[in-house]
Amino acid sequence: IFPGKKFSLQVLRNHLTAMQKMCEEYLVTKGFSEKIKQRDIILLEELRKRKQYSLYDSRLKQAEKNYKFEGNIDIDLFYELSALETEKTYYYAQRAQYSRYFETYIANSENIIMTMLLGIFEMVPNTIGLSKAYDLSAANTLIEKMDEVINYDALFANLRESNHKYYQILATYYYLYKAFKNPGDTLYYNNCRDLVFKNFARFSRQQVFGFLLHMETYCINRVHENKGEFNEEAVKVYRFMFEKDIFTHSKNDFISGVIFRNIILKAESATIDWTEKFVKKYLEKLSPELRETMKYFWEAKKGYLKQDFEKVIEAAIKIKYDVYGLKMDVKQMYLVSYYELGFYEEARSMMDSLIKYLNLNSEVVNIYREGHMNYISFYRKLLKLKETPDSEAAGKLRKEILEIKNLANREWLLQKTEELNG
Repeated sequence: IFPGKKFSLQVLRNHLTAMQKMCEEYLVTKGFSEKIKQRDIILLEELRKRKQYSLYDSRLKQAEKNYKFEGNIDIDLFYELSALETEKTYYYAQRAQYSRYFETYIANSENIIMTMLLGIFEMVPNTIGLSKAYDLSAANTLIEKMDEVINYDALFANLRESNHKYYQILATYYYLYKAFKNPGDTLYYNNCRDLVFKNFARFSRQQVFGFLLHMETYCINRVHENKGEFNEEAVKVYRFMFEKDIFTHSKNDFISGVIFRNIILKAESATIDWTEKFVKKYLEKLSPELRETMKYFWEAKKGYLKQDFEKVIEAAIKIKYDVYGLKMDVKQMYLVSYYELGFYEEARSMMDSLIKYLNLNSEVVNIYREGHMNYISFYRKLLKLKETPDSEAAGKLRKEILEIKNLANREWLLQKTEELNG
């Protein structure tokens, strides 16, 4: 770098900046070379400008082969088709082929509308899911305003009656949208689930994974609304993911630690063997820094399910809290274990620790904070009843637990009050 010259920090910085720019240019060039459809459209545009019509027609036929519906349906497909059809309208207008121009213009209009509809039918569930999970607001946004004024139900009914060619594609997205807009009507969720399971091969892997994530979110939200039967629905989604090997957007991605955690959380005594298979198969597909954490989290959960509470504590000590929500999960396991083992002072200390964590940690959203605070309140009463038994008070506590809407670990609390009431 400095042949026969004095060292200069500024010259070194200039060289490093130039090298960085070269690396960035390489990444752009490499990325663009992999975007075959975009390259085709740019080539067609340049051929059209140069009036190379014969070559244009030949290249157009080749380009259209890249737009296959079977196994590729998603929002991006219609967006990319729109870009191709737009280029074709310019071409046919330039050549004064107006019947072909009109035909292409209509096709392009449908692609644009499909892109918009599929986008809305996915964005609304995504917005609702994120708003609930992270205490966010989407008020006064364009998507909210469109959702308020457009009658999508009438549009969908019309498409169904006319047997429109895109009705079957739209149906899955529409039922997903309706499930989140009207969560209490489970027919929409059931229709969406059945269509995804039946027609998954028609959609791109990325789109199927998106559907499955939305379905998981719907089930989790319903459980928080005291609809415990949706724990089983969530497990159906996870089993489908396992069967089809779709836990990520692409095959090369690491599995999300949150998904891994959720699957372990949903494990029940009857599903220990299946969850064990899942953990063994996919543990190495987590990012390296999460593997030990999830290994011990499963060991703790397994001990919990087998009522080996000393094993729970032994495994929980080794867990690092690298995944959102994991700290609350593990502290709950500690509380249950201390209760079952009769470690009452440790239980009180853990309650104080969890309360402090919930109050001081801004990352904990209100719906989870409320659910866990309610759990601690009932746990404290339960602990008192175990130390000083009172069957009548246990019966009243059980009724309160059944009536409250947002409550973490409800089933365990109910089980324990039943034991004390007996």
